[in-house]
Amino acid sequence: ISKARGYAHPLLHPVVEFYGTAWREVDSFHPDALKVGTHLRNVEVFRRLGIRWIVISGPPYCSEWVEVARNGEAVLYEDGAAKPGAWFEDETEVRFSRPSANEMEIRYQRTGPGVLFIREAWMPGWVARVNGSQVPVEKAWGALMRVDVPPGENRALLRYEPRAGRVGRWISLAGVLMVAILMMAAWRARRTAAAVPGKRARARP
Repeated sequence: ISKARGYAHPLLHPVVEFYGTAWREVDSFHPDALKVGTHLRNVEVFRRLGIRWIVISGPPYCSEWVEVARNGEAVLYEDGAAKPGAWFEDETEVRFSRPSANEMEIRYQRTGPGVLFIREAWMPGWVARVNGSQVPVEKAWGALMRVDVPPGENRALLRYEPRAGRVGRWISLAGVLMVAILMMAAWRARRTAAAVPGKRARARP
């Protein structure tokens, strides 16, 4: 229990608000922390946020939580229904991987179109591509991300590509091209200057 961890800073305001809807009553609130309550109203909020481990004092707030460890009054429970990194609301199997903090890969196979939910806070700059074709990334429950995807066996790739980063890359590329042009011009100027005296020498009688 002493090694249990929770959501870390920074906490985006929509995520804090979404988490707060899980409670019927909120005992305390801080703008930089999660709301804390004692009466759980909607356990699905916990599950959609991927909260699998819960440490509380006393009996579980949900009958489906399983006690894993106990240390004095503190009890560690596990919710096996916590959502993975990406999921559909039906029984579609999803293979989720995260090569880096700014990239997610999701593979799935389904017979009809569906809504793919991603357990990541929505922010401008997230770009989704399904089999190479860009698709919109929308808000789910005002805090997480969702993508409408086509049927079939598909690969969805999500990357965080903020506009500032894209502009910075173009500026960097333009700078590299400018340096290359200036170096080429300087090289040609030196070559021309070196060739002129030779021509004059050949023109002498």
